[in-house]
Amino acid sequence: MVPDGLMWKDNKRRVDMAGLSGYATIKTLTLIAEAIVLILLIYIINRLVLSDTEEKESRVAITNRTAKINIILSFCFIALLIWGSFRGLIW
Repeated sequence: MVPDGLMWKDNKRRVDMAGLSGYATIKTLTLIAEAIVLILLIYIINRLVLSDTEEKESRVAITNRTAKINIILSFCFIALLIWGSFRGLIW
């Protein structure tokens, strides 16, 4: 279902920047919030799992490296989704 703010008066989809800017901002902020929650969850799980298996320094190094990789991959994926949606390649 398409929100009313994204429809023209003749019930066709609005694809101009005025109609998409607010919608795109909300979707982008939602993606970023989901990525942050997922990264924090993975970070906490890594700290808990590695707490008994490694020395403290290596445990922190492994956890931080994993968090950095997750941050990079998540935001690259978000950028790809945003680019694809504005180019009309995704939906």
